[in-house]
Amino acid sequence: MPPRLAQLRLPSAIAALSVLLSGQAVALPRPWLPIPRYELSDSLATHMAELARVPQTQLPGTALVLLRDGQPILTRYRGVESLERKTPISGETRFYIASLAKTITATATLMLLERGALRLEDSVGRWIADLPACARDVRIIHLLQHTSGLPDYFDAFGDTARDVDNERVLGFVRKLQALEFRPGERYAYSNTGYVLLAEVIGRASGRSYADFVKDSVLTPLGMTRTVVVRKSMGEIPHRAVGYRKEGERFVADDVRDHWALGGGGIYSTLDDVVTWYRSVVSSRLIRPANTALIFDTPTTLSGRRSYLGMGWSDETPGPKTPALEGLRAYGSFGMLRGFSAAMLFYPDQQFAWIALSNVAEGALPPPKFMERVFRQVQ
Repeated sequence: MPPRLAQLRLPSAIAALSVLLSGQAVALPRPWLPIPRYELSDSLATHMAELARVPQTQLPGTALVLLRDGQPILTRYRGVESLERKTPISGETRFYIASLAKTITATATLMLLERGALRLEDSVGRWIADLPACARDVRIIHLLQHTSGLPDYFDAFGDTARDVDNERVLGFVRKLQALEFRPGERYAYSNTGYVLLAEVIGRASGRSYADFVKDSVLTPLGMTRTVVVRKSMGEIPHRAVGYRKEGERFVADDVRDHWALGGGGIYSTLDDVVTWYRSVVSSRLIRPANTALIFDTPTTLSGRRSYLGMGWSDETPGPKTPALEGLRAYGSFGMLRGFSAAMLFYPDQQFAWIALSNVAEGALPPPKFMERVFRQVQ
């Protein structure tokens, strides 16, 4: 689930909701085009050297890359895949990427939009049968932008719930008596909405979500080490085990029995996540206008501007971080049990932090790191 790394200061609206719902290709500004205000500091090399000097250990760890103009300027592997196996983390290591999967789900949805297989204004009930009356006005656009009012199934089941799959989440939705708010009125992060998107993708494509993602996203991009989980699948080679820290020791906190797709359910390697990031910012799978929609953040019916886009969030620092206020940033973050993952990029500087970890919160940048990396242009 994505943390806010700084107090938000949001840009102006990119497009009206009617344009969003039409799916038309319109001339929208690409959010990653440079608007110079900050630049990378002269001491970036020093900070990179600090990261590179972090010693290898026999503890759980992290796979990290810093990118400039899409090219790695630092790659670092630290720790082991499992305290039992002691295999060092490497480019082969597959981490559970948790909510980073939402960025794939959002793109897959817009791919089907461009193919004419669905519309963003479609009611979810058009695609999924037996939804309760309270959910009849929920649209696909609401699911994508976290404005559906659907309660998060994690709040109902708990983060440690076992044997959670899409059918169980669908059962939870079908028993709802009311939404948390009227669709579009407010925003609230909802894993439930992205599970429903996975179900819509499966029905609209005539295939399962896993098959569509594999054949239309992963294979064309060459993401050969990325795996969508299935209950019947065997052991995943080089699968990292998740851990949480209790005092001075690490305790296994794994996700082997969590099968829900759409909001999670994907293992990947650092190289494959880099490939995915590059495909997003280069609009490789969808038109640039729809890439802009992914990063756009809606204004709700109550008049508040959300920080949540489609699988991505606006992480632009605000007044609480005056040294970096207005430094444009977009992120996607995943955290579940003993896994964490982060894609954080700064479009004006073409700089990105991508990290995967088998330690809870281990993928986030160190405190004050970004404040040291950027400086304001005078």
